[in-house]
Amino acid sequence: MKVIEEIKAVLEEHKYCTSSDLLALALASACSRSYDVNLFELIKVLDGSNKHLLNQLINVNYYLLDDLKAQEQALTWLKKEKRIK
Repeated sequence: MKVIEEIKAVLEEHKYCTSSDLLALALASACSRSYDVNLFELIKVLDGSNKHLLNQLINVNYYLLDDLKAQEQALTWLKKEKRIK
């Protein structure tokens, strides 16, 4: 999915930012109920472009439910990059 690839690109470009850590958790949370993210922290920390990506992720999450492969690939990538456990 396009939004997953866009988020991955942001995470690769800004590896050591707090906002990237939160964006990675938001992506993981969208892919699995095993991950939680604090919405208040997201709103407080993310800048405009990352909030836009978060909004896209929230809106597309309905369609992600049917794309288990995209979810699993995103989680695998996040783990490989040590963004999540």
